[in-house]
Amino acid sequence: MMAGETPTAMAIKEERPAAAAGAMAAPTVAGASAFLSNPVSGASTPSARQVTTGKVGQTEYQSSLTAGQVNDNAKFDDYLDYAHSYQGPPVHTMLVEQRLFVRVVDGKQQPIAGARVQVFDGNRQVFDGSTVSDGRVLFFPGIAGSTQARQFRAVVGRGHGQVESVVKAGGPEQTVSLAGVKDNTGSVNLDLVFLLDATGSMDDEIDKIEGTVDSIAARIEQLPGSSKPRFGLVAYRDRGDDYVTRS
Repeated sequence: MMAGETPTAMAIKEERPAAAAGAMAAPTVAGASAFLSNPVSGASTPSARQVTTGKVGQTEYQSSLTAGQVNDNAKFDDYLDYAHSYQGPPVHTMLVEQRLFVRVVDGKQQPIAGARVQVFDGNRQVFDGSTVSDGRVLFFPGIAGSTQARQFRAVVGRGHGQVESVVKAGGPEQTVSLAGVKDNTGSVNLDLVFLLDATGSMDDEIDKIEGTVDSIAARIEQLPGSSKPRFGLVAYRDRGDDYVTRS
């Protein structure tokens, strides 16, 4: 994931789950499609089933597990229209209409991955996260209960370097420079989360995931400078089933 791809949660399903859309879930910061296939910048991949292929180093591979990719942040207005028009069963809502991207770069204007970004509304800390491979981190003021704030104080650091900066709410992507970072190389930890529809219609996909997670990890570890990834799984079913979500 060192070539500018952004780690992302993978939603493995044949169509967008209605609950996720209606819940106004935080849109994925997408950029890397399933199983390291080439990213599709600024575009949404249809949910039509397809065979995933790709290449790691000099090794080409093909996976029988099928998936689509949707980058909701690339077409955010479309995402909001979709979520606002949801008319299914009641869901838990999250305020994501207001979003704030903070991008951290070094003295050469290269993105810094793994920088810690703490955001404060006055003296109250409302966010604590880390930048991904493109140097960006995404913060939703509404989820933090700070919809009225016009600006925030950001404390950004990596290693021994740290700066404070004022970032404006509702503005375009804002850049913070960590010019004191001398070594912007090395591995960055990768957390990969699968969001899996675990209803009966997904039996084939579940079996294939069980058989391919190890190979996914092995391919990631082959990437230059890669560290050992951490994996998580969140399975979801329908109301009335044995469970609704399980981690």
